[in-house]
Amino acid sequence: MIIVAAVFALVGVIALIILEERGRPEVVIIAAVALIVFDALVYPDGGNEPVGILRPTILGHDYRTVDLLIVLALFARLMARGLPRRFTGAGLLWVSFFGAFLFAAPLGLANGHASVLVIFQTKFVFETGGMAILMAGVPLGRLTSPSFVGRAAWTLGLVSLAPILFGIAGSQFALPILPGAGFTGNLGSDSATVLLSLGFLLLFVEVCSESPRFGVVCWCGLMIISPIFTGQRAALIGMVVSLTCAVVVMLGRPWRQRSRARLTNLLPVIAFLMIPMGTVALLNARSSPSSSAVPVVSSLSGRFTGTGKTQSANIRLTVWALGRHLAEERPVLGWGLGQDFNVFQSNGSEDPFTGGDFHDIAIDLAVTTGLVGLGLFAASVGASLWSAFVTWRNERSAAIAAAALAAGILMVQLLVKGLFESVFQKYRLALMLGLFIGIIASAARTRDSEIMPSEPREASWT
Repeated sequence: MIIVAAVFALVGVIALIILEERGRPEVVIIAAVALIVFDALVYPDGGNEPVGILRPTILGHDYRTVDLLIVLALFARLMARGLPRRFTGAGLLWVSFFGAFLFAAPLGLANGHASVLVIFQTKFVFETGGMAILMAGVPLGRLTSPSFVGRAAWTLGLVSLAPILFGIAGSQFALPILPGAGFTGNLGSDSATVLLSLGFLLLFVEVCSESPRFGVVCWCGLMIISPIFTGQRAALIGMVVSLTCAVVVMLGRPWRQRSRARLTNLLPVIAFLMIPMGTVALLNARSSPSSSAVPVVSSLSGRFTGTGKTQSANIRLTVWALGRHLAEERPVLGWGLGQDFNVFQSNGSEDPFTGGDFHDIAIDLAVTTGLVGLGLFAASVGASLWSAFVTWRNERSAAIAAAALAAGILMVQLLVKGLFESVFQKYRLALMLGLFIGIIASAARTRDSEIMPSEPREASWT
């Protein structure tokens, strides 16, 4: 098995080096995003995904295929381009933060934490940091062209249509090829966040083009409202944050200079998406007046008022209190990676609630990396958001400016989502965070150095 994996890795590195030398670094990003989307749709609950092609096991540790792809792509870029010749201020901050996060690994081992959990949490650096580096070296003009945006929107919209329809119907469908894969009737919180992020990103670029296409906008809108079909509050909160930021941006003067689209122009799209769902809801309401029989309505109400959600919120409050207590004991450097805990549940269950994260980014970083890591993370996020804002105001290309701003908004919604659940330990969200960082860095690199897409050999990684 190891020999076969080594052969595939060698062939993969050679292919990736060829792509880098031929100036096609965006192929790796497209492949990685495709793997994330496919995995998110057929395995809505990533924690229960069986070991297989998408989740290989190496030396007793679980990895993801996209993780291995990123590692090989980073090695190929190093061989083809060499070390980066320059770093931006935001790049130095992110490197410092990831360095502090890596330092927390031996610190956790020194504190007696389980090595399996330490290694598992360390993968966040390679997932987020690796994706950011790869995306930062891609000419953003290739991924914001009208032809690419159109193909991407139609492809993602079509593949996401099946799980959304099964979610509305509440039925299940098993894929015969992969074990345990299929549509379970629940889209899943992380799956909805992935679709929301990609749809929002494509929509912003599309509406800032000279002639937005109705079909592309509709497919993007369907992906954006996908959190409605999940059973998780955090996904819905992320959607609300993204749409609120979008409305604020559309009211500003730069938007009127960048795009012809106005809030009133989106009414036909909203009607096109909402009328079918409203019709289904009305038909179900006529057959059964109970709100539990109405699609979406019962899901939204149960998402905030159900007994299970109340118990989950109480457990989360207990976990937060424990995390703050641990952070106060070692405020500077924290306890290192691999910190786990057991708390008793308030629902009468004798089984304690166990975990390796505190369902809050700030508390997680305060416990594992201390105030040093938390401060570096806040500074890095602030630098990226500021870079996205400056690019939105100053970049000559409306498409690139829109991509940078959308990535900044999506970073905000992902961090807001991370105030209620884990982001660092969910590889899909960690990869999406790295994608947003890389998009902002690539847009800033285009703005600062005036590099044309025909110059792929630029060795700036950040």
